[in-house]
Amino acid sequence: MSDSPTPPVGPPPPSPKKDTKFNAPAFLYQQRRFLQSQHHFATDEAGRLYHYQNGCYHPKGEDFVERWLYNSAFRGDNAVHWRPGYASEVCTAIKLGSPTLWTKPPDDEINVLNGILKWDGTKWELHPHNPLHWMSHIQLPIFYDPTATCPAWKAHAKALLPDEDPDLLFKIAAFGLTPGGNAGQFAIIFLGEQGGEGKSVTLTMLAKLWGDDNIISRSPFDFQNNRFSTHYLRGKLIWMCFDMPVRPFVETDTFKQIITQDRVQAEIKGGAHYEFYPFCKVIMAGNRMPSAAEGGHGFARRWFPIMFYKSLPKSAHRPTHELAALYHSPQELSGALNEALRWHPVLLQQGLTTTPDYQTLINEMDIKFDPVDAWLDKVVEEVSFHEEGEVFKEGLYNEYKDWCITLQKVSPMSKEAFGKAIKKKFPLVRPGRSSSEGRPRSWVGIRRKNSVTKQSRKD
Repeated sequence: MSDSPTPPVGPPPPSPKKDTKFNAPAFLYQQRRFLQSQHHFATDEAGRLYHYQNGCYHPKGEDFVERWLYNSAFRGDNAVHWRPGYASEVCTAIKLGSPTLWTKPPDDEINVLNGILKWDGTKWELHPHNPLHWMSHIQLPIFYDPTATCPAWKAHAKALLPDEDPDLLFKIAAFGLTPGGNAGQFAIIFLGEQGGEGKSVTLTMLAKLWGDDNIISRSPFDFQNNRFSTHYLRGKLIWMCFDMPVRPFVETDTFKQIITQDRVQAEIKGGAHYEFYPFCKVIMAGNRMPSAAEGGHGFARRWFPIMFYKSLPKSAHRPTHELAALYHSPQELSGALNEALRWHPVLLQQGLTTTPDYQTLINEMDIKFDPVDAWLDKVVEEVSFHEEGEVFKEGLYNEYKDWCITLQKVSPMSKEAFGKAIKKKFPLVRPGRSSSEGRPRSWVGIRRKNSVTKQSRKD
């Protein structure tokens, strides 16, 4: 899929006669009306012009108009009248009369090379391309063939991915085809302990399915240090990072906005400031779970880790061109799309299902980022307004210290700091004294989870 399709040559409207004075406004008006009668255009939130060709809208519509004017309208006797500013005038007029692209494509439609796939609630149906219906530049570089299979993809998934979910690769492929948030608002990260587990090969396979033009490949730290970076997420289906840096996130606000598809601010270098809603799914790879200076429970829950335990055998290491022939052939990609389409409706209803590895890794992240918060989540809960609940202060703090000693990874905080952590997590909790014998100090407004455990006073 080319970003800048070659404009066709003519036939343009008739040129003025030689003996008449060249009337630039009238001539440009004629050319603009002819262009709009023969082609479809659209704009985006940043005011950029898109041109429709081969089933989707292509960026750099301004370049298309300029080349068309130069090669078709200003040819022959009119060549001497050419001015670069004419193209800008025509583009401005076209933008004013053009519709705006969708904020994001619908979840139940997928644009492929031979049409638009629509989910009718029971099956996928292929419909012809229509520039008045498909208001997006997202298109998969694949022909839909319902009979196609992908034996190489299935063998790859069986060799490298967890045994308990043989369809995980195709679920991830389907996850990338759901621009909305129904399938889950988190970042998938492929993890391996030493490298050589096939993470990059798997990402490359998925990238070919989703389409290189629909992907942005950047480090997440680019969005912390470069105010122009968010602009490149606009209209992308996937944000991919093949090698996640090991240093911690300094700030996580932008990352969370992207994951949750909240409105973000963007700036074109030397151009406009604007806002848009990103809809890209985030897929990354690394050797360890990410960390953040101010992570906490919320940051940990933004990740969906997938472990690659099995290393590729030496016999499986192949040159790039052999891997491309094996995994990126039209037949394999069409078959992989069919497998992804099978899981697509399931993900919209249920999202990606978690695995034991997922829960273990998330618990480790919770402990690393905010151990007190992670421990309190397991032990106590806030009560509703009409319920009663209290937990003895001294007993809760002693249990927390015992947990830190058992874990051997966390140094217990002071009693005062522990009390502040409880108030931060449960803003409505208040100190009090129990009506029990000895009136021990307690936290009122929380209770122990899952059981009515006899409390240790230890006052």
